[in-house]
Amino acid sequence: MNTQRQQKIAKRVGRTIAARRLAADLTQEQVAEELGVTQETVSRMERGLFEPTPSRLTELGELFGCDPTEFLHRLSSTPAAVAGAMVNMLVGLSAHDREHVIDLVANETAYLRSIRRSKRSSEG
Repeated sequence: MNTQRQQKIAKRVGRTIAARRLAADLTQEQVAEELGVTQETVSRMERGLFEPTPSRLTELGELFGCDPTEFLHRLSSTPAAVAGAMVNMLVGLSAHDREHVIDLVANETAYLRSIRRSKRSSEG
């Protein structure tokens, strides 16, 4: 795999780590203390400058209360990968909140499809 692709993957994983840390209401310092590393190491992971090992991703998943595979779901934009990421986002929400999210996604996808149809008809 080329270096540019590796950097892109590391940044995506890092953004997911940062998002999960914030969702868990933890600081970088707290995560560093739990993992036995420095705050700078956590910062470097979140910025994609340091690639965590699979065992470190497992530790992060346990700390944030998520499946460690969530850190990798966002590497692919296939429907299955996106669905997996969305499932993880819904965990912990009430039934009412999950229904609200589904409504938002349904409305947004309908809007995006209408834009795509509009573009195709204007090009033809």
